[in-house]
Amino acid sequence: MIREEFVLGREYTYLMFITIWAVDIGAYISGNKFGRHKMAPSISPNKSWEGAWGGVATGLIAASCVKISILPQKSWPSTLALALAITVISQISDLAESALKRNYAVKDSGSLLPGHGGVLDRFDSFLFTSPIVYYLLKLIM
Repeated sequence: MIREEFVLGREYTYLMFITIWAVDIGAYISGNKFGRHKMAPSISPNKSWEGAWGGVATGLIAASCVKISILPQKSWPSTLALALAITVISQISDLAESALKRNYAVKDSGSLLPGHGGVLDRFDSFLFTSPIVYYLLKLIM
C-alpha cells in the first residue's frame, strides 16, 4: 500500500525494509557482543537492552545511507524521525511475535527456513511497523 499511495512509496518501502533488516542485524551482533541487561527474559531470553540500542544505531546508519542514495529530496529531520520510529517499532513488533510464540509454547513459527525460526520470524518486525509507517507517512506527506 505504501508503494502505491505515495509519490516516493517505493523509496519509503526500501527505507523500511533496509532499516528493519539493519536493526535485526545490529541488535543481534551488539547483543551477542555487549548484551548484559536482559530486556524481557520471560518473553525472549536472548534480547538485551544493549542489543536494542545497537539495533537502533545500526538502523539509523542504514536509513541515512538510504536517505543519501534514494531519498535526497527529503529532509534529514523527517527521514531520521521516520527511521527512529521504524527502529523502535520493529523491535516492539519482534517482541510481540516472541510473546505470541511463548504463549503457545512454539519455538519456531515454521520449518520452511531452517535455522531462522520460520517465515514469520523473518517478517515479524513488519507486523506493527508497516501500518504505523503508512500512517506516519500520511501525517508528514
